[in-house]
Amino acid sequence: MSFLKVPLFQQLLHKSAEEFGFYNNNRIILPCDESTFLDLSKLLSKRA
Repeated sequence: MSFLKVPLFQQLLHKSAEEFGFYNNNRIILPCDESTFLDLSKLLSKRA
């Protein structure tokens, strides 16, 4: 939840909404692979 205020994560969510919409079988689909998301979450965790 703390990532929601981070501009880089907001950009990823915005791109996701543009490509896939927010509602897709009650899931958020991010426009990146799992390893990229994990790298991003590690980076954001260090900044928090």
